[in-house]
Amino acid sequence: MFAVVVGFLACAAIGATLGWTLTPTPRANAQPPASPPPSSSSAPASPTPSPSQTPSSTPTQSGNQYTLPDYSGTAFQDARNDLRNHKIGVDLVFNQSGTAQTVNHTVPGAGQSVSTGHSVKVFVNGPPPPLAVPPIQPNTVCQTWGSQLAALGFKIARYQGDRTKFVTAESPDQNDPTTHWNTLITLTCGDSGGPPSSPPTDSPSPSPSTSP
Repeated sequence: MFAVVVGFLACAAIGATLGWTLTPTPRANAQPPASPPPSSSSAPASPTPSPSQTPSSTPTQSGNQYTLPDYSGTAFQDARNDLRNHKIGVDLVFNQSGTAQTVNHTVPGAGQSVSTGHSVKVFVNGPPPPLAVPPIQPNTVCQTWGSQLAALGFKIARYQGDRTKFVTAESPDQNDPTTHWNTLITLTCGDSGGPPSSPPTDSPSPSPSTSP
């Protein structure tokens, strides 16, 4: 024991002479410094943007006012039917060039209000397509037949005679292959009930009974 102490002192003396220093060896079971706890406050999540609301293009009707939608690019028959369903008159204006047969624009324009019973000009891309004249129905009043032709897409040029009489002729008629939308038709009115209908088939007369 004495020899060990003397040896340690001798080494210490030599180290002091040479400028050595003894560094204590860290213990093996020393724990590393604990890392700071994570902050409890987190960055607020960015709010999810709400979807933008697409404005409705559905036409509206209030009382006797109808707000016109944008018919551009729509088949003119569909635009015409929609307006007529809302009790709006339609004046089709066809272009002599092109073949699209779709709506170019209307007067009044889209977004404007039209009163029930008034008319809208519908400008169509392309010429009027063919439209056959239907045959006259027997016993039809001239004015009634004129309204039916107008509903189909024709225009009535004039009534010859009393329009409250029966329609007896139309010009052009069903035999004309050149008729089209907006064709002007003249109706002739008279006392007869239009083209004659098929006569009723004669029923056989009963055979005389034999009396006893």
